[in-house]
Amino acid sequence: MWYALEKKNKSKRRGVIKLRLAFSAEHNVQVAAQEHRHLLRVLLLHEIEAEKIEKYCWCGRWSGPAEALILQHSAQRGLLARNLALAQWVEYARIHQEHPLSFTVFNKLAIDLLRPMDSGLFSADETRLFWDATKKVLYSCLNSIRKIRRLTLGDKNVMMQLSAILG
Repeated sequence: MWYALEKKNKSKRRGVIKLRLAFSAEHNVQVAAQEHRHLLRVLLLHEIEAEKIEKYCWCGRWSGPAEALILQHSAQRGLLARNLALAQWVEYARIHQEHPLSFTVFNKLAIDLLRPMDSGLFSADETRLFWDATKKVLYSCLNSIRKIRRLTLGDKNVMMQLSAILG
C-alpha cells in the first residue's frame, strides 16, 4: 500500500524519511537442520583434533569461536531448540563411533529430546534420524557395560561415565 508523504498543493519540503530495508529468503527447515548437523560435525572434529581431546572426555563444551558460529547459524536459520538438540544427538552419536565422547552429553540431550518425541513434533525423517542415532549410542553403552571388568574403578572419569550410562 502506498501513502502520499506530501500534502497536495504544498511544494515546501517538510522533512526526510529514511528507511532501512532488509530482504531475506524463507529457509527450508529440513535444509537448515541438515546444514546445522554438517556444521556441528565439522566443528566437533576440528575441536577434537585441535585440542587433542582424549576419549570419553569431551563433555559438550565448545571453544569461543565454535560456540559463536553455532549460535549465529542457528539464529540465522531460525532453528528451534528441538531441532538443535536433534542435530546434536545425531552428530554426536556419529562422531562417538570414531572418537567416544562423554556419555553425560547424551544424558542431557536425551532429556531435551524426550518431550518433542513424546509429543510427535518431529517429522518421519527426523524420527528415523533420532532412532538411527539412538541405536549407535545404545550399542556403545552396552559395549562399555560389557567391558566393565577391564576398567579402573579408582578413575573418576570411569565412574562418571558409568553413572552417566546407568543414569
